[in-house]
Amino acid sequence: MSGRHRRLLKDKFRILSTLLLSVVLLLSTQCKSDRPGTLKWKYKEGGAIFSSFAVSSGGVLYASSYNGLYSIDSSGKLNWVYPTEGWWPSSPPVIGSDGTVYIVGDGGYRLCAIDTSGRLKWRFQTGNVQWYVSPMIGADGTLYLGSDDYSLYAIDTSGNLKWRYQTESWIVFSLAIGSDGTIYAGADGCIYAIDSLGELSWMFQTEGSEFYMPVALGLDGSLYVGSDDYLYAIDRSGNLKWKFETGERKLTSSPVIGLDGTIYVNSDGCLWAVNPTGDLKWRYRIYYSRVLSPVIGSDGTVYVASKYHLYAINPSGRLKWRYKTKMTISSPPTIAEDGTIFLGSWDGYIYAIHSDSKGLASSPWPKFQHDNQNTGRAGGGN
Repeated sequence: MSGRHRRLLKDKFRILSTLLLSVVLLLSTQCKSDRPGTLKWKYKEGGAIFSSFAVSSGGVLYASSYNGLYSIDSSGKLNWVYPTEGWWPSSPPVIGSDGTVYIVGDGGYRLCAIDTSGRLKWRFQTGNVQWYVSPMIGADGTLYLGSDDYSLYAIDTSGNLKWRYQTESWIVFSLAIGSDGTIYAGADGCIYAIDSLGELSWMFQTEGSEFYMPVALGLDGSLYVGSDDYLYAIDRSGNLKWKFETGERKLTSSPVIGLDGTIYVNSDGCLWAVNPTGDLKWRYRIYYSRVLSPVIGSDGTVYVASKYHLYAINPSGRLKWRYKTKMTISSPPTIAEDGTIFLGSWDGYIYAIHSDSKGLASSPWPKFQHDNQNTGRAGGGN
């Protein structure tokens, strides 16, 4: 073989080697960037976001803040902002079956219906609603909302009052709706079960003087709820099944329910896993400041936020990974259908983080307010 041929072969080999190395580096970089627990993108909203997010079936993210309601596409680009009045942050957004987004804005005194283009459809005047309370949506589209004027409101999709039920105290957390249409509301240390016509079915008195925790509903209709330092399990007729002590006064984290019926709750610096029989399965210690509700992925992974970290914990109670933010995490995690996890932080950013879960678990109650549309209804969501 001549020297010229040898040089040509060497040049070809060098080019092929360079191309192969480039492909390997590209693939490894891509795999690394998509690795669970790594940042996908972040969006600078400006102010801290305290409420949970809502995600439409098309992947549009809705986030509420002091500045209003934000619509953000799946790549992290802003679609529009609907500004709300007053200094009070808006409630967690809720998405109706036609895409209408509902929030409590204007200082906490008006339920607002906003279309998919960011335009106001109507407003409904209520009593003062706490910023973390949002409406729930019944199977027929009726909106249910609790207020500190001791009222549970039922409002139709045109913004008209259907009925109003008076409780003994203010309703300070979001509601839940059973598969039979029963609305469950908490006030003055009691749980009220109210039918879809506004009539009381039963009332359960907890040992606590106040009611802080949202309700989660099991497959058999059992209610899981916290008041002061206990997690209660109550059957669908209003009878106590069991109670579990977590050690923290005034639980504020919503329970969530796994694929096997395990109940998870974030309390007292721990993620607690409680068997459906009411005994402890395991607990995982985390650092905490605000007590945020966990969420369960399609593969059973439980995601829970502490002060600076998002933890991914497998169903046996072992850490898979964690992601650190620069400042305190201020909103509970939400999982989109493609596995993206969304978080809000005090630094004014919305974080989008890769995970290996493909959406929510197909369990009775995988997240706060049940589903990504935040309907708060058993069997709800798209």
